[in-house]
Amino acid sequence: MKHLRKVLSYLAAAGLLALAVPAAAQAEPVAETGPLTLSVSDAGGGLQAAIDAAGVAYADVHGLVINGGTLNSTDSRFINQSLTGLTDLTVGGTADFVGSQVPASAFSGNTSLRHVRLDNTTVIGSRAFYDVATLVTVEMPNVTILNGLAFNNDAALKSAYLPQLRSIDNRAFYNAVSLSSLTLGEEPPVLSGQGNWFLYVTGLTIYVPVESALEVYRNHIFFQQFRIRVIGDDGTGNPDDPAPPNTPELCAQYCGRIGGSDSIRYRDREYFRGDYKVSLNLYSFNVNINAWLNNRQDTPQLDTLAAIRWAAEAGFDAVDVTAYYIPGYSNTTMPTLPDGEIKAFARQIRDLTKELGIEISGTGYQNDFANPSADRRALDVERGKYWIDVAAEMGAPVIRVFSGPVPTDINRLGWESVTRERVVPALRQLAEYGAAKGVQIGLQNHGDMTATAGQTIQLLKWVDHENIGIVNDTGYFRPFRYTTGLNYDWYADVAEVLPYSNNFQVKKRPGGAETDTTMDLNKLFTDVRYSDYRGYIPLELLWARDEPGYPRDLPGPPYEQISGFLGAVKSSLKYTKGRSEISGFTDLTYVDGRLSGTAFTDVADPDAKIRLYAPDGEVIRSLGATLVGDKTPEGRYQYKFDGIIGDRGQIRVLGPVGPSIMDSVYRSIEITRTDGGNGTAAIHQMLDFYVSAGEVRGPLVPQLSNTLNSASHHLAKDSKDQAAKQLRNFLQHLENPDMDSHVTATARQDLKGAAQARIEAWTK
Repeated sequence: MKHLRKVLSYLAAAGLLALAVPAAAQAEPVAETGPLTLSVSDAGGGLQAAIDAAGVAYADVHGLVINGGTLNSTDSRFINQSLTGLTDLTVGGTADFVGSQVPASAFSGNTSLRHVRLDNTTVIGSRAFYDVATLVTVEMPNVTILNGLAFNNDAALKSAYLPQLRSIDNRAFYNAVSLSSLTLGEEPPVLSGQGNWFLYVTGLTIYVPVESALEVYRNHIFFQQFRIRVIGDDGTGNPDDPAPPNTPELCAQYCGRIGGSDSIRYRDREYFRGDYKVSLNLYSFNVNINAWLNNRQDTPQLDTLAAIRWAAEAGFDAVDVTAYYIPGYSNTTMPTLPDGEIKAFARQIRDLTKELGIEISGTGYQNDFANPSADRRALDVERGKYWIDVAAEMGAPVIRVFSGPVPTDINRLGWESVTRERVVPALRQLAEYGAAKGVQIGLQNHGDMTATAGQTIQLLKWVDHENIGIVNDTGYFRPFRYTTGLNYDWYADVAEVLPYSNNFQVKKRPGGAETDTTMDLNKLFTDVRYSDYRGYIPLELLWARDEPGYPRDLPGPPYEQISGFLGAVKSSLKYTKGRSEISGFTDLTYVDGRLSGTAFTDVADPDAKIRLYAPDGEVIRSLGATLVGDKTPEGRYQYKFDGIIGDRGQIRVLGPVGPSIMDSVYRSIEITRTDGGNGTAAIHQMLDFYVSAGEVRGPLVPQLSNTLNSASHHLAKDSKDQAAKQLRNFLQHLENPDMDSHVTATARQDLKGAAQARIEAWTK
């Protein structure tokens, strides 16, 4: 540290300290009138009186410099509640907080602060700047300790200057997604608490005072994941910087989508027209129940049992009682209350639900099985076993677990290695233990080590235990190591994991709580009804901190919002229960721009249409569809269709069922003419669709592709008899796949029909 002190001393003497801060950390100018500069009393709590004495209206205070006296929690509360236009705060000169510590939750939820400078303070209390959505830069040259959640959820924070920092506690910079510059000292600070110190921070550069510190940080098990540079380095020519966080090699094929696009759903299962039980995940009341558990007075409180009573009154069929809401639960240790008290509370929950006539759909606890520390993973396994015991006592059929946040050494080891060596053994232990207790394990995809359907399913296969399934979280599918699911095909991933699902988390926003797109519930539940899933449908309502209706800003718990979401879900379940769905195509033929074929549905609908769509969704052609004959043995109705559609488009089978004809869209398939309709390109395209949808897999794929290539080769030589012979081989492969291959009935039927049509055309 002596080198750092020399650097700072020199810069301070030369008046150049501001120049040592990376550009992003320098404060923007305040209002043209300049900041209000004043001193406060040494007793603390005198800020309001000092501003009143200055004769400045609270709303006109945009910049504030306090250069003498002592601040306490009364002063920070005054800033939060009354100085609502304050953007720039400096506490310098001889001024400081009581005990040189910013109080816990001092500026939590502040809606105006952009730049904060604390010259003398040494400790930042827990949640001190939690959820300050406007905060951009902090300069704290003497802070040595950051307590838990200090800058948690400060999504706009770009730069932090903390050159004396010695200790960072749990989730200090969690979800500070914009953080790009952090200035530290020669030695890396100690990381304490549960972890997740920089979770979702992916573009960070750490600045250190001397070159000798570069290797120290680059060899640190945690900080090695970030770019490390010397103060003043503009970033050019740094071959030792780690690879960008989204490097494909980190998880190879498992990070990609394995279910195809959201517009292609080839199903061969019956459509379920029964009822589902809707459950309330108590995490929807997380802010309020935590206020009760921690006796917080700044938020409306709600106890766990009262939340269950409300759920029953609101019309839920069940509740998901996460272990977080059982007194004595801890995210980092074994329970903090005696076992007898915890089990007694679990029995209270069980007895109350029986009294109210509702069920318990599940529970859950927090864990980190991807953590580099074997001790941490072992502790989380033991914690998991304990909460499985509690789940059994409570009567919960499923306990929700996580894979764990992406660990610090992911760039070095890769996704597969971390998953197989750390996560899989831990989950297998819990699956075995849960089986003996009658409690299933539910692995929840959570944007962590299980961000995509491919990762989640592969992990489940590696665990290879009948007592584990997937908690299908509709709001947490996204590209690996991305902070949101914006522009991701959530519906494809949700549908892909349905065969493995043993529980749900239905969210309002599929891209994440901070995004605007809302879930298409009709589309979601149509997919669910085409699966074998018959379990509960738990709802979990989440909020972004700055959106209207955030629970902490309400006079009471968010009953109305949760009731509204419940109503929307029940309405969609009712609608999808009775809607008409197309369950298949067959005999598709596309020749010289003319499309014909047969579609199937489970409802007789004389007004069904085949509609051609442009890429932007506009209808550009409509084909008539004729209802043919009675029900098939499978209970479906057939529709014949035929018409000119041109060279390219998407076809969708529609029926005028429900409030809007567009709501009845079931399936689309893209048609591209490349060979005048008489070659094999259309069959190749159909095969590609089914392979991307996972409905044709294994050695069968290259066998089919090779026979199509051979057929094309013979066609090029005008040898149609030999081309037809290759397609007969194609049909044999389809009818007799080997043991390691898979083809669904729908895929076989469509591919067979297309191949037979070509054979007939070539052998006339």
